[in-house]
Formats: sequence, structure tokens, C-alpha cells
Amino acid sequence: MKYFNVKNLSLNFSFHFRALQGQYQNDLKGLIFDTNNPLIGRISGEDILTRIFQIDVNRSKWIDLSVTFSMIIAYRVIFFLMMKINEDVTPWVRGLLARRRLKQQKKVSGNQTASNGPDHLTRRLLSAILCCVRSTNNRR
Repeated sequence: MKYFNVKNLSLNFSFHFRALQGQYQNDLKGLIFDTNNPLIGRISGEDILTRIFQIDVNRSKWIDLSVTFSMIIAYRVIFFLMMKINEDVTPWVRGLLARRRLKQQKKVSGNQTASNGPDHLTRRLLSAILCCVRSTNNRR
């Protein structure tokens, strides 16, 4: 009975890893390179892939391409969902925070007198500003 081996599990979901691995397989598979040293002989593209780049040659480049395209589609779907959730959730959160602030202000304003409350001061300030604006408009 074989046991689960983590070393044999090659689940690399990096976009660049898959793209470069597929590109190297596409470029180097089937090529043979001459060397300056006659003792070494010719070097095949598969040797370069397995020894230098440590790429599994048994897996097809089309699998890497399909994984790359599926990751592109998945990232676009995730981005779209995040934008839609942001559009729907943000107004709800702002409304919830506004309701909480309103409840807190009602509790605080219930403890204060009506003449010294923040709403009364805001109205007095706005009326003073409006009076100043009206008086400057009448002068022209």
C-alpha cells in the first residue's frame, strides 16, 4: 500500500511558475545543443529542462497553458465578486453605522437640555451664516 507523499504532489498555483514552465517546455523540448567540449557531447533540451530548470518533462505544456488560463478566469471572477460585494455591503455598513450614531445621539441629547444640545447650536450657527450671506447679497 502506497502512502501519500507530499514531495510527489506538485501543486504549484503560481501564475508565473506555470507560464514560464510551459514556455520553457515549448522552447526547449526537442532541441539539441552543441558544446565546445568534445567529452560532454551534445546536450538535449530535455536534459536542460530536467537538470537545470528542474521541470517535470512528463507533464504536458498544454496542461500548464490550461492552468494559466483557468487562473486568469478565476482571478477575474474573484475580482468581479469582490467589486459587487463592495457595492452591496458598503452602503449597508454605512447605514448601520449611521443608525448606531443616531441612537447614541438620541441617548446623549435626552440627557442634555434642549437649549444647549448640539442640534440647537448647529441651527444657531447656520442661521447666523445665512444672515451674513443675505446681508452681503442685499448690498450688491
